Amino acid sequence: MSPEERKATQKLGGKTHGFAKKAFEIAAQNPGILPASVSVDELRNTERLYESLDAIKLAIDQLQKQVDDTAMHVGGEAYATARSIYACAKNGFVGARLKTADDELGKRFGRKNRAPAASEPPTVMPPPSAPPAMPNS
Repeated sequence: MSPEERKATQKLGGKTHGFAKKAFEIAAQNPGILPASVSVDELRNTERLYESLDAIKLAIDQLQKQVDDTAMHVGGEAYATARSIYACAKNGFVGARLKTADDELGKRFGRKNRAPAASEPPTVMPPPSAPPAMPNS
């Protein structure tokens, strides 16, 4: 479905499903109230199909969550192992043979200082439209 079609389609959810189910029960008990173009059997088939699709959707959603959780867990383990390798490569005891690897990994994992150095006072500039501050005398 296109986004426009999805937006224009009436949705059947928790509350509306109960409403539709009750309406189908009433129609089954009183088939004479239905227009000639709608049959009770057609309504029953539509209801069964929706309930079957809803159960399948629930199973797929649960499976999707399990796949997402597993991928996150495996990814976390892989990242933890990569950080251990980086720590080993940074170790001064391994010598120059891993210096290039350490430099490459450091580009990706290295952190930059976000705060100014302690010896440098932070620079605060007044907004351009503010008058200069007057010292208290």
